[in-house]
Amino acid sequence: MDNRSLWLDIKILFFTVKKVVVRDGINADGEAIMSKFTGNGS
Repeated sequence: MDNRSLWLDIKILFFTVKKVVVRDGINADGEAIMSKFTGNGS
């Protein structure tokens, strides 16, 4: 690991929280990456 530092950890944590709050990268309206699982029918 070449890039080990407290600053990098804080930066990753900040950008992770920002993505969650802003909801950046959400594909479908109200869904994350794929539609909700409704079961396999058995």
